[in-house]
Amino acid sequence: MPTAYVTGATGFLGLNLLENLLARGFHVVAAHRQSSDLRYLARFDVERVLADVTDARAVLETMPDAVDPVFHGAGRSCPKTSTVSACRPESALTAC
Repeated sequence: MPTAYVTGATGFLGLNLLENLLARGFHVVAAHRQSSDLRYLARFDVERVLADVTDARAVLETMPDAVDPVFHGAGRSCPKTSTVSACRPESALTAC
């Protein structure tokens, strides 16, 4: 079974991605922040891991060795104040 690692798993895009990956037979490792609302994530049979995507070491420590695709979907909806955005994925990508 292939394994996918997803950051931003509790957001709108992340939750839809999880559903799609599970339907395709993936084992999903869903990374989330300490402050994340896990209500919707709880509906899915995924492995939940706590990881701060601004810390490459934290991401690497929670990423399985045999991960296939990595989906970096973490971010904030307000780019002007965001510390993590699609424009600056360096920490999560460094871990890959």
